[in-house]
Amino acid sequence: MAYFLPEAACIRIQRTCTEGYGKILKNDVCGFIGYRIDSCRIKEDCRMKVIVINGPMGVGKTTVGKRIADQNPGTAFIDGDWCMDLHTFIGNQETKTMAVDNILHMIRNYQKCSACRMVVLVWLMDDPWVIQRIMEGLSVLQAETKSVTLVCDRENLIKRWKNDRDCDWRTDEWLNVSLKSLDGFASMDHAIDTSHLSADRIADLIMQYETVSVSGFH
Repeated sequence: MAYFLPEAACIRIQRTCTEGYGKILKNDVCGFIGYRIDSCRIKEDCRMKVIVINGPMGVGKTTVGKRIADQNPGTAFIDGDWCMDLHTFIGNQETKTMAVDNILHMIRNYQKCSACRMVVLVWLMDDPWVIQRIMEGLSVLQAETKSVTLVCDRENLIKRWKNDRDCDWRTDEWLNVSLKSLDGFASMDHAIDTSHLSADRIADLIMQYETVSVSGFH
């Protein structure tokens, strides 16, 4: 079975895989120059590890994501909001599609960096199609992916919200929006109730979490 990856990913594979494991051939894929890996499976230790952390505003995605990055040398941290930083903010299908493309582009670039072993992506993804698009893109990159959704109860969300004074989004109006979104996020796959857990404990749980595939994510 052939796997198609962008040039950046295959350069990393060519550099790190044992000689002769995969045959790399130039091929035109989806309008860009990529490579075809003719092997039954890309060797496990050659795959970029990506952790995707979803959840409502104020639940602690950034804190936990940065904790994981700090504890694991060679980890790149990506906040999805960086990839859609429009002033004023517009969150529609066009801008979210752009953001997904920007995120996957950053991860592709990190794949070719010999110093980068893992990527942690944190982003609020309340639209199922956005999550699916991210997961499909990571599948194309043959990333070893963990995807979790952090949730908590109303009391803890309010407490965390009030304690975060550095974020411009921490207004009463956005708090009400976030509170209303709790049930939706709690119903998502791979949800972790973080209500009474420290950031370190949440980070440990995520690192112990099993990897997921697109077929196992819906």
